Amino acid sequence: MGGLADLYPGRTWLSGLLGGWALGLAWLAVFAGAYTWWHVSDDVRPGPLALLVVGTFAVAGAWQFSGHAQPAREISQVWRPTTYLSTAQWLDTG
Repeated sequence: MGGLADLYPGRTWLSGLLGGWALGLAWLAVFAGAYTWWHVSDDVRPGPLALLVVGTFAVAGAWQFSGHAQPAREISQVWRPTTYLSTAQWLDTG
């Protein structure tokens, strides 16, 4: 709920908030799976489902990084203009 409070004034992005929630749910799924593996004696075969989840995360991660890494780098250069100093200017300013 704290993430929603940061979303309203613009201190965080919706994608970051949803990504954090997704990561939290993924950890919950890992721990629930581990608990089930050690404590439940039913004949449960989560192999195909685990492969589907890992494959989905791999495809989504590859799409996210390849499609959005370049524009983020270009945007950050817009916000931070490059300043060039000569050696004498750098030594004079301390």
